[in-house]
Amino acid sequence: MGRENFNKTRRGTAGAVAILVALGLLAGPAFGRHATKPLPHVTITGRVLVGDAKSFLRVGIVDRRELFPSVPAFRELRRSSVSHDSAQYHFLLYEANRQFQQALVRAAKALAVDLVVEAGGVRAAGIDVVDLTARTRVELGAAS
Repeated sequence: MGRENFNKTRRGTAGAVAILVALGLLAGPAFGRHATKPLPHVTITGRVLVGDAKSFLRVGIVDRRELFPSVPAFRELRRSSVSHDSAQYHFLLYEANRQFQQALVRAAKALAVDLVVEAGGVRAAGIDVVDLTARTRVELGAAS
């Protein structure tokens, strides 16, 4: 009697395992068929100016070389023609970088961009890349 119960239990367990395996095989390929879009592929080769390159939803670019002459502290630096080894030169350069970075962060928030890379420093397949240059110029207070 004990051996019969053991065999019935063993057959029942084997049947349940077979059903679960069959359901797993049927569900596996069906899961792959539901995917309609491939995941985006983003390659970042340039300098990241805002955000985290490992975790982002929307990416943008900015042309620093075009914008830096419109930064107020940088214009003051050019106008004053101070020596490169003076404290005033380093202060104005620090201030220009700070002003640029703050304007860039405001532009990125306004356009809901959480990763900003220098122009030419990102290749993206499957997502749109937003150009923040014009909006950053507005944030700097210069006419676009």
